Amino acid sequence: MTRRPVRDRFSLPPFPSGWFSLAGSGELAPGQVRPLHRFGQDLVLFRTRSGQARVLDAACPHLGAHLGIGGAVEGNTIECPFHGWRFDGAGRCVYAPLARSLPRASLRSWPVEEVNGRILVWHHPEGAEPDWHVPQFPEYGNPDWLPFQQAQHWEMRTHCQELGENAMDAAHFPHIHRQQTAAMETRGLEIDGAHLTHRTWQTLAFFGLLKKIYGDVAGPLDCTLHGLGLVVNRAQVRTKIDMAYCYPFYITPIDDERIDVVSMLSVRRFAVPGLARALLYKARAEGRKTIEQDIPIWEHKQFRPRPRLSDADGPIPAFRSWSAQFYPEAVAAAQRSHDGGRRLEALSPDPARARV
Repeated sequence: MTRRPVRDRFSLPPFPSGWFSLAGSGELAPGQVRPLHRFGQDLVLFRTRSGQARVLDAACPHLGAHLGIGGAVEGNTIECPFHGWRFDGAGRCVYAPLARSLPRASLRSWPVEEVNGRILVWHHPEGAEPDWHVPQFPEYGNPDWLPFQQAQHWEMRTHCQELGENAMDAAHFPHIHRQQTAAMETRGLEIDGAHLTHRTWQTLAFFGLLKKIYGDVAGPLDCTLHGLGLVVNRAQVRTKIDMAYCYPFYITPIDDERIDVVSMLSVRRFAVPGLARALLYKARAEGRKTIEQDIPIWEHKQFRPRPRLSDADGPIPAFRSWSAQFYPEAVAAAQRSHDGGRRLEALSPDPARARV
Protein backbone atom coordinates (compact mmCIF):
# COMPACT_ATOMS: atom_id res chain seq x y z
CA MET A 1 0.00 0.00 0.00
CA THR A 2 1.31 3.45 -0.93
CA ARG A 3 1.89 5.66 2.09
CA ARG A 4 0.64 9.21 1.60
CA PRO A 5 2.96 12.04 2.70
CA VAL A 6 2.45 13.25 6.26
CA ARG A 7 1.85 16.81 5.03
CA ASP A 8 -1.17 15.52 3.06
CA ARG A 9 -2.59 13.53 5.98
CA PHE A 10 -2.28 16.15 8.74
CA SER A 11 -3.71 19.68 8.74
CA LEU A 12 -1.54 20.57 11.75
CA PRO A 13 1.64 22.66 11.35
CA PRO A 14 4.58 20.22 11.43
CA PHE A 15 6.72 22.05 14.02
CA PRO A 16 4.97 23.04 17.27
CA SER A 17 6.63 25.18 19.91
CA GLY A 18 8.22 23.64 22.98
CA TRP A 19 11.24 21.74 24.29
CA PHE A 20 12.56 18.86 22.19
CA SER A 21 15.36 16.35 22.73
CA LEU A 22 18.47 16.38 20.54
CA ALA A 23 20.74 13.87 22.33
CA GLY A 24 21.59 12.27 25.63
CA SER A 25 23.87 14.33 27.84
CA GLY A 26 26.37 11.47 27.96
CA GLU A 27 26.49 11.30 24.16
CA LEU A 28 28.23 14.68 23.85
CA ALA A 29 31.59 15.09 25.56
CA PRO A 30 33.38 18.47 25.88
CA GLY A 31 34.86 19.37 22.50
CA GLN A 32 32.49 17.16 20.49
CA VAL A 33 30.44 18.42 17.52
CA ARG A 34 27.31 16.83 16.01
CA PRO A 35 25.51 17.84 12.81
CA LEU A 36 21.73 17.56 13.09
CA HIS A 37 18.68 18.10 10.91
CA ARG A 38 15.65 19.01 13.02
CA PHE A 39 12.53 21.14 12.42
CA GLY A 40 13.42 21.06 8.71
CA GLN A 41 16.69 22.91 9.38
CA ASP A 42 20.40 22.10 9.55
CA LEU A 43 21.76 22.63 13.06
CA VAL A 44 25.06 22.10 14.83
CA LEU A 45 25.19 20.79 18.39
CA PHE A 46 28.47 21.11 20.28
CA ARG A 47 29.77 21.08 23.83
CA THR A 48 32.26 23.75 24.83
CA ARG A 49 35.48 22.87 26.61
CA SER A 50 33.90 24.27 29.79
CA GLY A 51 30.99 21.85 29.42
CA GLN A 52 28.01 23.83 28.06
CA ALA A 53 25.90 22.32 25.29
CA ARG A 54 25.18 24.82 22.51
CA VAL A 55 23.01 24.75 19.38
CA LEU A 56 23.45 27.10 16.40
CA ASP A 57 22.15 27.26 12.86
CA ALA A 58 24.66 25.22 10.90
CA ALA A 59 25.42 27.35 7.83
CA CYS A 60 28.32 29.76 8.37
CA PRO A 61 27.20 33.34 7.55
CA HIS A 62 30.49 33.84 5.69
CA LEU A 63 30.21 31.45 2.72
CA GLY A 64 27.77 28.84 4.01
CA ALA A 65 29.95 25.96 5.17
CA HIS A 66 28.23 23.50 7.52
CA LEU A 67 29.77 24.01 10.96
CA GLY A 68 28.89 20.46 11.98
CA ILE A 69 30.79 18.85 9.09
CA GLY A 70 34.44 19.26 9.93
CA GLY A 71 33.89 22.07 12.43
CA ALA A 72 35.88 21.95 15.66
CA VAL A 73 35.44 23.28 19.19
CA GLU A 74 38.07 25.83 20.18
CA GLY A 75 37.67 26.74 23.83
CA ASN A 76 34.06 27.86 24.16
CA THR A 77 33.59 28.55 20.44
CA ILE A 78 33.04 26.48 17.31
CA GLU A 79 35.40 27.00 14.40
CA CYS A 80 34.21 26.90 10.78
CA PRO A 81 36.06 24.23 8.76
CA PHE A 82 36.25 26.48 5.66
CA HIS A 83 38.03 29.67 6.79
CA GLY A 84 38.48 29.27 10.55
CA TRP A 85 35.93 31.85 11.66
CA ARG A 86 34.83 31.18 15.22
CA PHE A 87 31.42 31.65 16.80
CA ASP A 88 30.55 31.71 20.49
CA GLY A 89 27.52 30.07 22.11
CA ALA A 90 25.40 33.15 21.39
CA GLY A 91 26.20 32.81 17.68
CA ARG A 92 28.46 35.87 17.45
CA CYS A 93 31.60 35.82 15.32
CA VAL A 94 34.47 36.40 17.76
CA TYR A 95 37.47 35.57 15.57
CA ALA A 96 38.30 35.69 11.85
CA PRO A 97 41.89 34.91 10.90
CA LEU A 98 43.52 37.23 8.34
CA ALA A 99 40.72 39.83 8.69
CA ARG A 100 41.92 43.30 9.70
CA SER A 101 38.62 43.96 11.49
CA LEU A 102 36.15 41.55 13.03
CA PRO A 103 33.27 40.84 10.60
CA ARG A 104 29.78 41.76 11.77
CA ALA A 105 28.42 38.25 11.38
CA SER A 106 26.28 36.02 13.55
CA LEU A 107 24.23 32.83 13.62
CA ARG A 108 20.96 32.01 15.29
CA SER A 109 21.57 30.56 18.76
CA TRP A 110 18.90 28.19 20.08
CA PRO A 111 17.97 28.03 23.80
CA VAL A 112 19.31 24.81 25.34
CA GLU A 113 18.72 23.10 28.68
CA GLU A 114 19.97 19.82 30.08
CA VAL A 115 17.59 17.98 32.38
CA ASN A 116 17.00 14.31 33.19
CA GLY A 117 20.11 13.34 31.25
CA ARG A 118 18.92 14.80 27.93
CA ILE A 119 19.95 17.86 25.90
CA LEU A 120 16.78 19.79 25.06
CA VAL A 121 16.40 22.62 22.58
CA TRP A 122 13.62 25.21 22.55
CA HIS A 123 11.77 25.63 19.26
CA HIS A 124 9.29 28.42 18.63
CA PRO A 125 8.07 29.18 15.10
CA GLU A 126 8.05 32.93 15.82
CA GLY A 127 11.33 33.02 17.73
CA ALA A 128 9.84 33.69 21.17
CA GLU A 129 11.92 32.85 24.23
CA PRO A 130 10.99 29.91 26.52
CA ASP A 131 8.08 30.60 28.86
CA TRP A 132 7.97 27.17 30.52
CA HIS A 133 10.45 24.41 31.35
CA VAL A 134 10.67 20.63 31.65
CA PRO A 135 11.00 19.70 35.35
CA GLN A 136 13.48 17.21 36.72
CA PHE A 137 11.91 13.81 37.22
CA PRO A 138 11.72 12.75 40.90
CA GLU A 139 13.04 9.35 39.77
CA TYR A 140 16.15 10.82 38.08
CA GLY A 141 19.24 10.38 40.27
CA ASN A 142 17.08 8.84 43.00
CA PRO A 143 18.96 5.98 44.74
CA ASP A 144 15.68 4.09 45.09
CA TRP A 145 15.48 3.83 41.28
CA LEU A 146 17.73 2.22 38.69
CA PRO A 147 19.58 4.76 36.51
CA PHE A 148 17.67 5.71 33.37
CA GLN A 149 18.82 3.89 30.25
CA GLN A 150 17.81 4.24 26.63
CA ALA A 151 15.16 1.69 25.80
CA GLN A 152 14.32 2.26 22.12
CA HIS A 153 14.97 4.62 19.21
CA TRP A 154 12.68 4.97 16.20
CA GLU A 155 12.25 7.20 13.16
CA MET A 156 8.58 7.42 12.15
CA ARG A 157 6.60 9.05 9.36
CA THR A 158 3.90 10.77 11.37
CA HIS A 159 3.20 13.99 13.25
CA CYS A 160 4.68 14.50 16.72
CA GLN A 161 1.23 15.18 18.21
CA GLU A 162 0.20 11.59 17.53
CA LEU A 163 2.14 10.12 20.44
CA GLY A 164 0.56 12.51 22.92
CA GLU A 165 -2.91 11.85 21.56
CA ASN A 166 -2.25 8.13 21.71
CA ALA A 167 -1.77 8.46 25.49
CA MET A 168 -5.29 9.92 25.74
CA ASP A 169 -6.91 7.17 23.66
CA ALA A 170 -7.89 4.70 26.37
CA ALA A 171 -10.10 2.62 24.06
CA HIS A 172 -7.31 1.44 21.75
CA PHE A 173 -5.19 -0.19 24.48
CA PRO A 174 -7.28 -3.33 25.13
CA HIS A 175 -7.94 -3.66 21.38
CA ILE A 176 -4.51 -3.24 19.74
CA HIS A 177 -2.38 -3.97 22.81
CA ARG A 178 -4.47 -6.78 24.26
CA GLN A 179 -1.34 -8.80 24.98
CA GLN A 180 -0.41 -6.09 27.51
CA THR A 181 -3.56 -4.29 28.65
CA ALA A 182 -6.77 -6.13 29.43
CA ALA A 183 -8.65 -2.93 30.35
CA MET A 184 -7.99 0.78 30.84
CA GLU A 185 -10.15 3.39 32.55
CA THR A 186 -9.68 7.16 32.61
CA ARG A 187 -9.57 8.45 36.20
CA GLY A 188 -8.96 12.15 35.50
CA LEU A 189 -7.18 14.82 33.48
CA GLU A 190 -5.04 17.56 35.02
CA ILE A 191 -3.78 20.59 33.07
CA ASP A 192 -1.22 23.11 34.26
CA GLY A 193 -0.19 25.39 31.40
CA ALA A 194 2.14 23.44 29.11
CA HIS A 195 1.87 20.31 31.28
CA LEU A 196 -0.94 17.74 31.12
CA THR A 197 -1.48 14.49 33.02
CA HIS A 198 -3.95 11.79 32.01
CA ARG A 199 -4.60 9.56 35.02
CA THR A 200 -5.77 6.05 34.23
CA TRP A 201 -6.17 2.64 35.84
CA GLN A 202 -5.01 -0.35 33.84
CA THR A 203 -5.49 -4.07 34.24
CA LEU A 204 -2.49 -5.89 32.78
CA ALA A 205 -2.50 -9.11 30.81
CA PHE A 206 1.18 -10.04 30.55
CA PHE A 207 1.97 -11.04 34.14
CA GLY A 208 0.41 -14.47 33.71
CA LEU A 209 2.01 -16.21 36.71
CA LEU A 210 1.23 -13.34 39.09
CA LYS A 211 -2.36 -13.30 37.87
CA LYS A 212 -2.74 -17.00 38.61
CA ILE A 213 -1.43 -16.50 42.14
CA TYR A 214 -2.95 -13.13 43.11
CA GLY A 215 -5.83 -12.52 40.69
CA ASP A 216 -5.99 -9.35 38.60
CA VAL A 217 -2.69 -7.54 38.14
CA ALA A 218 -3.61 -3.85 38.01
CA GLY A 219 -2.54 -0.38 39.02
CA PRO A 220 -2.40 3.30 38.07
CA LEU A 221 -0.80 4.56 34.87
CA ASP A 222 -0.22 8.32 34.65
CA CYS A 223 0.73 9.78 31.27
CA THR A 224 2.26 13.24 31.71
CA LEU A 225 2.99 15.49 28.74
CA HIS A 226 5.43 18.40 28.88
CA GLY A 227 4.46 20.10 25.64
CA LEU A 228 4.32 17.86 22.58
CA GLY A 229 7.96 16.79 22.77
CA LEU A 230 7.85 14.61 25.89
CA VAL A 231 5.42 11.96 27.12
CA VAL A 232 6.25 10.39 30.50
CA ASN A 233 4.47 7.17 31.48
CA ARG A 234 4.54 6.31 35.18
CA ALA A 235 3.00 2.98 36.14
CA GLN A 236 2.58 0.93 39.27
CA VAL A 237 1.79 -2.77 39.23
CA ARG A 238 0.13 -3.67 42.50
CA THR A 239 0.22 -7.29 43.65
CA LYS A 240 1.91 -8.71 46.74
CA ILE A 241 4.97 -6.89 45.35
CA ASP A 242 4.49 -3.20 44.47
CA MET A 243 6.35 -2.57 41.19
CA ALA A 244 6.82 0.80 39.49
CA TYR A 245 8.48 2.15 36.36
CA CYS A 246 9.04 5.52 34.66
CA TYR A 247 9.05 5.44 30.85
CA PRO A 248 9.68 8.80 29.10
CA PHE A 249 9.30 9.20 25.32
CA TYR A 250 11.11 12.13 23.65
CA ILE A 251 9.57 13.19 20.33
CA THR A 252 11.39 15.59 17.98
CA PRO A 253 10.35 16.61 14.44
CA ILE A 254 13.08 15.97 11.85
CA ASP A 255 11.23 17.58 8.95
CA ASP A 256 7.63 17.76 7.77
CA GLU A 257 7.63 14.00 7.08
CA ARG A 258 9.59 12.34 9.90
CA ILE A 259 9.90 12.41 13.67
CA ASP A 260 12.65 11.06 15.91
CA VAL A 261 11.49 9.14 19.01
CA VAL A 262 13.76 8.06 21.86
CA SER A 263 12.48 6.25 24.94
CA MET A 264 14.22 6.04 28.32
CA LEU A 265 13.35 3.68 31.16
CA SER A 266 13.86 3.36 34.91
CA VAL A 267 12.42 0.91 37.45
CA ARG A 268 12.14 1.26 41.21
CA ARG A 269 14.54 -0.99 43.10
CA PHE A 270 13.52 -3.99 45.24
CA ALA A 271 15.11 -5.64 48.24
CA VAL A 272 15.30 -8.86 46.18
CA PRO A 273 18.48 -8.68 44.06
CA GLY A 274 17.87 -8.76 40.32
CA LEU A 275 14.09 -8.32 40.48
CA ALA A 276 14.17 -4.67 39.38
CA ARG A 277 16.31 -5.49 36.34
CA ALA A 278 14.01 -8.36 35.43
CA LEU A 279 11.06 -5.95 35.49
CA LEU A 280 13.07 -3.42 33.47
CA TYR A 281 13.75 -5.98 30.73
CA LYS A 282 10.09 -6.99 30.72
CA ALA A 283 8.85 -3.38 30.57
CA ARG A 284 11.29 -2.55 27.77
CA ALA A 285 10.19 -5.55 25.70
CA GLU A 286 6.50 -4.79 26.22
CA GLY A 287 7.08 -1.09 25.47
CA ARG A 288 8.78 -1.88 22.18
CA LYS A 289 6.01 -4.28 21.20
CA THR A 290 3.33 -1.74 22.07
CA ILE A 291 4.83 1.15 20.08
CA GLU A 292 5.60 -1.04 17.09
CA GLN A 293 1.97 -2.13 17.00
CA ASP A 294 1.00 1.56 16.77
CA ILE A 295 3.56 2.66 14.15
CA PRO A 296 1.80 1.20 11.05
CA ILE A 297 -1.40 2.97 12.11
CA TRP A 298 0.34 6.31 12.77
CA GLU A 299 2.16 6.12 9.44
CA HIS A 300 -1.03 5.66 7.41
CA LYS A 301 -3.86 7.31 9.37
CA GLN A 302 -5.65 10.47 8.28
CA PHE A 303 -5.92 13.21 10.91
CA ARG A 304 -9.59 14.04 11.58
CA PRO A 305 -10.05 17.64 12.83
CA ARG A 306 -13.51 16.79 14.19
CA PRO A 307 -13.52 13.06 14.87
CA ARG A 308 -16.68 11.10 15.65
CA LEU A 309 -15.89 9.96 19.18
CA SER A 310 -17.56 7.55 21.59
CA ASP A 311 -17.79 7.88 25.37
CA ALA A 312 -15.05 5.22 25.69
CA ASP A 313 -12.36 7.09 23.79
CA GLY A 314 -10.77 9.12 26.58
CA PRO A 315 -10.13 12.88 26.80
CA ILE A 316 -9.08 13.45 23.17
CA PRO A 317 -11.06 16.72 22.71
CA ALA A 318 -9.58 18.24 25.88
CA PHE A 319 -6.11 17.17 24.76
CA ARG A 320 -6.54 18.84 21.38
CA SER A 321 -7.76 22.08 22.95
CA TRP A 322 -4.71 22.03 25.24
CA SER A 323 -2.36 21.29 22.34
CA ALA A 324 -3.51 24.38 20.39
CA GLN A 325 -1.18 26.56 22.51
CA PHE A 326 1.82 24.98 20.78
CA TYR A 327 0.84 26.25 17.31
CA PRO A 328 0.97 30.05 17.79
CA GLU A 329 1.46 30.87 14.12
CA ALA A 330 -1.58 28.80 13.08
CA VAL A 331 -3.77 30.35 15.76
CA ALA A 332 -2.65 33.87 14.79
CA ALA A 333 -3.25 33.19 11.09
CA ALA A 334 -6.72 31.81 11.82
CA GLN A 335 -7.60 34.80 13.98
CA ARG A 336 -6.58 37.17 11.16
CA SER A 337 -8.60 35.25 8.61
CA HIS A 338 -12.32 35.67 7.89
CA ASP A 339 -12.66 31.87 7.99
CA GLY A 340 -10.58 31.54 11.15
CA GLY A 341 -13.18 29.37 12.84
CA ARG A 342 -12.80 26.68 10.19
CA ARG A 343 -9.02 26.95 10.20
CA LEU A 344 -8.93 26.40 13.93
CA GLU A 345 -10.91 23.16 13.73
CA ALA A 346 -7.75 21.06 13.61
CA LEU A 347 -6.43 22.77 16.74
CA SER A 348 -9.49 23.29 18.91
CA PRO A 349 -12.36 20.77 18.69
CA ASP A 350 -15.86 21.58 19.83
CA PRO A 351 -15.38 23.52 23.14
CA ALA A 352 -18.46 21.89 24.62
CA ARG A 353 -16.76 18.48 24.30
CA ALA A 354 -13.32 19.67 25.37
CA ARG A 355 -14.01 20.41 29.03
CA VAL A 356 -11.73 18.73 31.54
